[in-house]
Amino acid sequence: MALLKRVDTQYALGSFREWVKITKHVIKGMEHFKADKVDDRIVDWALKRC
Repeated sequence: MALLKRVDTQYALGSFREWVKITKHVIKGMEHFKADKVDDRIVDWALKRC
């Protein structure tokens, strides 16, 4: 829950369009790091690409 709030306050600001962008980057980050869960490392990686 904290990661979702962080993404919304730092980037998406309630915008569905921005949530779509960050979600795409989070999925790529999970593949890049071979992760099965989203964590701060993946969120940081994704936010840098938005």
